[in-house]
Amino acid sequence: GRVRVDRDGVRVSSLGRATWVSIPLGDIVEAEADVVSPLRDFGGYGVRYGLRGRGFVTRSGEALRVESSDGTATWITVDGAAQGAATVNALLEGLGRTTTGPTP
Repeated sequence: GRVRVDRDGVRVSSLGRATWVSIPLGDIVEAEADVVSPLRDFGGYGVRYGLRGRGFVTRSGEALRVESSDGTATWITVDGAAQGAATVNALLEGLGRTTTGPTP
C-alpha cells in the first residue's frame, strides 16, 4: 500500500486507487512512531482490529500510530514512521492545535 500524509490527513491506498484507511487531519489528536507485531498485536496481517486498536499491518516493525479525537488508535506499518509522525504533528501545530505526546 501507499501511505500519504498531508493537509487532508493520513491515507493508505493500494496501487489501484482503493483507500484502505483514511483519517482526516481534523480528526487527529496526535501521531507517533511505534513498533508492532502483526500476529501478537492484531492477530494477522492487513486491515485488522485488535486489543491495541485498528491497524493496517503488512509486516512487523516500524509503524505510524495515529490517535483520533474519538479515542481510536490506528497503526500503519511504514518505513519512516518517525518522519510521518513529525509531519502529522507539524500540520496539527499549523492548525493551532498542540499534540499531547512527544514528537519522535
